[in-house]
Amino acid sequence: MGAYSYQPLDASRSQIRLLKIDRSLSPTAKVRCHLEVFDLYNAPHYTGLSYRWTYLEPDTAQRPSPEVTKKSMVVDGKLFYVSENLANFLEVFREQPQNEPIWLWIDQICINQEDIPERNQQIRLMSDIYIRCQTVII
Repeated sequence: MGAYSYQPLDASRSQIRLLKIDRSLSPTAKVRCHLEVFDLYNAPHYTGLSYRWTYLEPDTAQRPSPEVTKKSMVVDGKLFYVSENLANFLEVFREQPQNEPIWLWIDQICINQEDIPERNQQIRLMSDIYIRCQTVII
């Protein structure tokens, strides 16, 4: 199984990616998801996730270590690595039947973090992305 490769976004159309979690697998199976591109203003209902990529030590004001523990998941049949914090959320979220809609916007996955122009363009859209969410999980 190879590594995931992002489909480019068309910045002129204010496109975003949304994530759909496969809920049909056993709770012990690796999280499996699908990413799909939508025009922001014609996207289906989705939930946004606002979270910290890493944990901070509760008794210190130290910043998190740049060495973030990663866990693997599967996106469109390819390996994809996310922070342990996000992987733990996805594992719990997929087991909750009341968590509708199925579509999620999660910056760590829905933005190609290696593509600086895309990342900058998506940051400019973030207020609209969160405003258009049906729900935001914090």
